[in-house]
Amino acid sequence: MVNERQIRAARSLLNWSQQDLADRAGVARFTLIKIEAGEAAHQATVAKIVTALESEGILFLDADDRYGVSARR
Repeated sequence: MVNERQIRAARSLLNWSQQDLADRAGVARFTLIKIEAGEAAHQATVAKIVTALESEGILFLDADDRYGVSARR
């Protein structure tokens, strides 16, 4: 499962604002703000965000209970 830190880091790697990501994911900016603050969200909403980020080359890493992000270039 992707966490709020990974979403923020991925957005930062792409140099996107919260509004940029919200628009590309088709979610409300306020929803993204809450998710990035660590509030629970519907799985479908998180999936939209992850899909938007992955479509731009973001890879979400999960190894040995350590989470991170990387960008394909």
